[in-house]
Formats: sequence, structure tokens, C-alpha cells
Amino acid sequence: MVLETQQQAEQSTESRLVLPANFLANCAFAWAAYHIALWHILFFVNYLQQSAPTLDLWEFYLHFATQAYPLVLTAAVTTPLLLRAISRSAETISAPLQRVEETLKKLRLGEPVQTVQFRQDDALNRLQDELNAFVEWYEESTRLDASNPEDSVDNTERNVLKRLADLKKTTQGIRAVGEKLPRRPHVMSPPDGR
Repeated sequence: MVLETQQQAEQSTESRLVLPANFLANCAFAWAAYHIALWHILFFVNYLQQSAPTLDLWEFYLHFATQAYPLVLTAAVTTPLLLRAISRSAETISAPLQRVEETLKKLRLGEPVQTVQFRQDDALNRLQDELNAFVEWYEESTRLDASNPEDSVDNTERNVLKRLADLKKTTQGIRAVGEKLPRRPHVMSPPDGR
């Protein structure tokens, strides 16, 4: 019983597509870089707006830091909220991709596939209809191929011959257009005067 529960827990964590750690790390780095840049831009603007500098650069920086600390506190408080929002938004993309991956894996292994249903708020809802249409087409063509392999070979051969005939007509049409184009006389280069 305990072993079954552990296996179910492992399967549920395997089936859940987790965001790569570097994605959230990159978002956190961009957020920190934005706030560091904003802090220093505000510092230099304040430093340049002094009419008569009474403090040197380092002393003014410390003075600025004592007055602008709410900016750092705001960044620190909003960072977890931002990362949570990014994680939730990314899940609306990763969850449908996981379902697509599972469906394609089942098709490859020849297992039966059920209709794919994305959640209402998933970002890739248009992909759902195309994936379901593809699965239906694939299963139908596989069923036809399995029921009558000679017909599928004949059908494939007919399709290839039809496409070759179409290609031949296209090349003949291109030649006909090329023959109707006016031809330029060949211009010879003047002889060398050596």
C-alpha cells in the first residue's frame, strides 16, 4: 500500500512539467538589474541636481541611501509576487505542452489516445483543436493502413505518380513562358588591342 502511494506520488511529479530553474533565475536577475539601474539613475540625477555640492560622492551616496531605502524595500517585497505571477503565467503554456508531449508519446508507442482537453485559461487553446484533428487523422490513416496494406501501398504510389504528373505540367508551363520571353542577342566583348 505504501509502495503504491509512493509510485503514484512519483508519477504525479513526473507528469507535472516544472519550469526550468534558469527561467525563474533569469527573471529574478532581470528584476534585480532593473532595480539596481533605477537606484543608480535616481542617485546620479539627485547628485547632478545639487546646486552647490556640499558632500563628496560617497557621502552623498550614503545620504541618498538613507532617503531612498523605500525603493529597496518595495523591490524586496514585490519580488516574490512577481516570480509567483511569472510562474503561474508560464504554467498556462507548460501544461498544454505537457499534454501535447504525452499525446505524441502515446501515438508513437501505439497506445490509445483520448481527446485532448486544455483548461479554459491555458495559453495554447488553439492548438487543442489542431492536435485533436491530427490524432483523429492519424488513427484513421493507421487503421486504414492496418486493414488493407496493399491498398495503402497502391494509394501511396498513385499519390506519388499524381504529384510527378503535376510537377511535369508545372515545368512544361515554366518552359513555355520562358520560350515566349524576348531573347537578347549575345554581345561579344571587344577584342583586346594587344
